[in-house]
Amino acid sequence: MKTVPLPLPERQAKAVKEASRRTGLSQADVMRQSIQIGLPQFLARLCPEPDYLHPPPLPPGTMERIYAAQGPEENERELRLVRRAVKRSEKR
Repeated sequence: MKTVPLPLPERQAKAVKEASRRTGLSQADVMRQSIQIGLPQFLARLCPEPDYLHPPPLPPGTMERIYAAQGPEENERELRLVRRAVKRSEKR
């Protein structure tokens, strides 16, 4: 087991001491169990997993800037691909 110095504000130190008294565990065990129980919740709140199926929407005007930067040949190529995909879906 690794020892980690952990300075606590007075209020938290009192809360740990009270939890120790109420549970009969040592203060070190109270802190270890608190970390064990609370760390997954901490990570879920502050480091959520990216949602690849539902990405956040693009800022307004982004698509217009992207398509305005393309030349007519890129837009025509995309139109051909979309038309081809529509034809394939209509055949099904």
